[in-house]
Amino acid sequence: MASTEERIEKIIIDKLGLDASTLTPDTSFKTNLHIDSLDMIEVIVAIEKEFNIAIPDEDIEKIQTMRQAADYVNKTRRLVF
Repeated sequence: MASTEERIEKIIIDKLGLDASTLTPDTSFKTNLHIDSLDMIEVIVAIEKEFNIAIPDEDIEKIQTMRQAADYVNKTRRLVF
């Protein structure tokens, strides 16, 4: 099974049509990838579906990199199980 990071990377690549070589765990969605708010919502919705979680709006603003997204998912899933 793929890791959380790998699954999130796949979502970002699929939703935004990015090349995997442009992504690192610390790549900033806004600064480096220039993802606008609509693209970010699409990514967040896909992450929520993939991991069967809900991410509150106030937490979405805190997720700026793939590492932060993976950390958030891992933390949330630990709390659920």
